[in-house]
Amino acid sequence: MVVLNLTLLVELGLFLIFLWVTSRFILRPMLNVMDGREEKLKQDSETARTDNSTAQTLEEEYSGTVAGIQRAIHERVERERRTAQECQLAELAKHRRTADEAVAEARKTAWTQAAAQEADYERCTSEIADAVMEKLGCGGGTP
Repeated sequence: MVVLNLTLLVELGLFLIFLWVTSRFILRPMLNVMDGREEKLKQDSETARTDNSTAQTLEEEYSGTVAGIQRAIHERVERERRTAQECQLAELAKHRRTADEAVAEARKTAWTQAAAQEADYERCTSEIADAVMEKLGCGGGTP
């Protein structure tokens, strides 16, 4: 059997004061901290998503820039290579023309000398033939 007396009322009053103090100084601040933490986590999560998308965009932009630079370098190298080949071919053609001119001049000189020697050869051959015939005693000499 429960007896309602002053002790029970005092204990009930103290229990209610304990609940009020616990709620006011422990539970509310703890709930506020937990709510703040949860809000901070949401903000951090959203910030991380934003930063990830920004980083992805920057990475794509960087990759595009690097690819453009590499393409420009490759084009410049190819252009310089073609220019060097053209210069080399022009120089080679110049040397070939010079060599062809020298060969043509040498041929012309050789043909001129050969023509001059041919006339001497005809004169010398008849003299040599007469001298050989005279030495052999075949009567030789020019008529």
